[in-house]
Amino acid sequence: MFAWRTIGLVLLASSTAIAGTTMERACTKAEKWFFANDAEAEIPPPVRRKFQASLRASDPPFAGYAEAMAASKSSPVLSRYWAARSFWKAGLFTIAAARFNTLLKSPPTKETLPFALAAMGCLERMSDTVGVSLISDDVMAMLPLYFKAEMTSEESKDQRLTLLTYRLLKELKASPQKELAATLGLFSGAGPYEHFAKALVAVVEDRAESAVENLTALASASDLPPIIKEHQNLLRLILARVL
Repeated sequence: MFAWRTIGLVLLASSTAIAGTTMERACTKAEKWFFANDAEAEIPPPVRRKFQASLRASDPPFAGYAEAMAASKSSPVLSRYWAARSFWKAGLFTIAAARFNTLLKSPPTKETLPFALAAMGCLERMSDTVGVSLISDDVMAMLPLYFKAEMTSEESKDQRLTLLTYRLLKELKASPQKELAATLGLFSGAGPYEHFAKALVAVVEDRAESAVENLTALASASDLPPIIKEHQNLLRLILARVL
């Protein structure tokens, strides 16, 4: 059995996009946000400028926290993400994780989705650092909400499927067959993501024939989503080990 968690982490979301608002590399020194013009009414320009400034490594984490609290009335969702990120920046992962999980417990909307996906990326990065999953079971249980019709814009496709991969990985570790089947069903028709999910399950369950079939589809593909294409050689290596 290969190290499924390592393979899953290569799919960690590197960017999110919905309604024109984009984010890159949540909870890293290279994190960037690009707010759409139609977000201006929701997030006033002065608040956005202060938030962008707080992303700099030189900006004190609790200065950002103070600014986040000040923005809680005008931009509540950004404020919650910003405050949680301030604790991450200070290295207080337990507090940061609790706040990110609280943000994610609210059902997603098109307006809140970029912040929800960024929070999930932060939780996964912290989990990788400490070696223990910091994503709560309540949050994992809500992931099917990201596949409702109003959430399924083409722009957020990769991010939703990445979130679903997190859930699949956790279910593979616990092996609850009923939940696993439901999660696999959400990958239906998702092309390379479906192949990846089926390959993971097949390898973990020692079903070599199914693993080879799905890994072969990924290893030989010429038109993969960037987040999978980047690691195609790793998938080929896994295939070689399964054969």
